[in-house]
Amino acid sequence: MKRLAVITSLLICLITSVAAGEALRFSVITCMPGSEIYELEGHAGIRVQQIDTVTGAVMSDVVVDWGNFDFTAPNFVYRFVKGETDYSIGARPTPYFMSVYASQGRKVYEQPLSLTDTQKLRLMAILNENFQPENRIYRYNYVKDNCATRIVEVIEKAANDSIALTDSQLPAQTFREAMTYYHANYPWYQFGINLALGAPLDNKIDDRKMMFSPEALHRMLMGAEFKDGGDVTTPSVLLVNSPSESAVLPATPPYLTPMAVSLAVLAVTLIVAYRDVRRKRPTRLFYSLLYGIYGILGLILTFLIFISVHEATSPNWLYLWINPLCLIAAAGVWVKKAKKLVFCYQIVNFVLLIILLVIFMAGVQQPDAAFYPLILADMIASSAYIYICICSRKTIS
Repeated sequence: MKRLAVITSLLICLITSVAAGEALRFSVITCMPGSEIYELEGHAGIRVQQIDTVTGAVMSDVVVDWGNFDFTAPNFVYRFVKGETDYSIGARPTPYFMSVYASQGRKVYEQPLSLTDTQKLRLMAILNENFQPENRIYRYNYVKDNCATRIVEVIEKAANDSIALTDSQLPAQTFREAMTYYHANYPWYQFGINLALGAPLDNKIDDRKMMFSPEALHRMLMGAEFKDGGDVTTPSVLLVNSPSESAVLPATPPYLTPMAVSLAVLAVTLIVAYRDVRRKRPTRLFYSLLYGIYGILGLILTFLIFISVHEATSPNWLYLWINPLCLIAAAGVWVKKAKKLVFCYQIVNFVLLIILLVIFMAGVQQPDAAFYPLILADMIASSAYIYICICSRKTIS
């Protein structure tokens, strides 16, 4: 709170001191992607400088941003999964801000804003209002309300005009495709996103919504204009250089990717199913492991779909495949009296998997490529169990 009070006082001083021979200068600061998963789209903020109009000296220089969160906050992980993550506005001295990204090997660009004096004062007032205790914290939304979207929002409010952004140049038409592009070197992270987030992520979006990515917003501001005329920014300036554009980690080795693991699961399933069909007896441990994992993941999806407030978690058609009912097969193979129940489950399961594949082909929801071997493994295991039950006189009575 003491830090907040100091920052708020600084912003108020900037507003009241303009008439005393000082001016304000604003620019959009864009930091290229980093190595952490929450840095893969980059980061952005607004640089606020107080300039002495007589000497040209910089009286104060801070970067304001909306990307602050606290891992140690009570129930942070639970609230994040539920979709109730709170972020806040913050400010840091520009030299310190730049040094952090320089140490990470991430390039930083500056795009000075082309605002009138009146618009600058209005923007300063808006930032000051954002720093008030009742406004400082906001409910974060990964694609609709983050450090990048807030920048466009306050600029448009200050200019009393909307911004016509340029092409994002992203090879994507949906949020999922955009995320896949940014997470190319982090396939397990994208695998998790594709598992947790459903069909809403595959809705076609206009180019303006691509500004959820700070890195994309940087390109979209180049040549952007206010609807009433006039450029939004002047040409971009490189503030922090580095050998590479970003600090994203190298690509995951092919043998450690979700696809490699999925193919391994499929191969094991084929071997086990072939052996089980020949001896007409299921390998119970295998079924427990396979469907136990699916069932546990199904419990997580149940939470995300029915309890989480994330807008993109429902509908998630993967629930036809991964759901808590998988635990019936995991536990039922060990209970003699449950054989009929498991048999009925496997018939329903097989039909649902076919329906899911039809949904994929219809383009209703875009699956991760690594899902296909896992679904095929499920279908093979299900078919093998059904075949064994039909062939065995002791299975159904």
